[in-house]
Amino acid sequence: ALKSFNQSLSFNPLSSRTWLNRGILLSECQNYPEMLSNFQQLIRIQPSHYEGWFYKGNALLALQRESEAICCYDKALEFNLNYYKAYGNRGIAQSSLGKFQAALDSYDKALKIHPDDPDIWYNRGCAFVAWGKPRQAIMSYNSALEIAPNHLPSLVNRGNLFMELGKYQDALNAYDKALKIAPQAI
Repeated sequence: ALKSFNQSLSFNPLSSRTWLNRGILLSECQNYPEMLSNFQQLIRIQPSHYEGWFYKGNALLALQRESEAICCYDKALEFNLNYYKAYGNRGIAQSSLGKFQAALDSYDKALKIHPDDPDIWYNRGCAFVAWGKPRQAIMSYNSALEIAPNHLPSLVNRGNLFMELGKYQDALNAYDKALKIAPQAI
């Protein structure tokens, strides 16, 4: 598939759609340096391409360049304030830098736009865990599980927190449900 995108770009090097799809393929292949280069090219062609900025941020985040990723997510939001995924991923980058309140603000903005995304609730819970606030984390995991009852990461993390809090029966229930969903993953 990458060969096809490259061939297409040799005929039309200014095709933002081809650059976008090529970059998404590179993301799926976890080729983050090439993905970064790809989205830099897309942004050169179309500087207001909010998805280009978003995916450039994702490449930087994968390369552990969180501060640069945040700048890219901010740029994506400059061009599309309702792009909730940019708020969500900005929260991940902020949390990685220990900026937990900023991360929670980003997650809350994402959830205001799209409250039914269990992954954002999950990431919000992870920020609370990293910040040392297990009860708030459990509430976020519960919200994720209300949306997606089989959201495995939320079940496992909630179980871990119940263990830490000495709520062993609740932990056992969470782990049992996780085992029923994905026994090979636990």
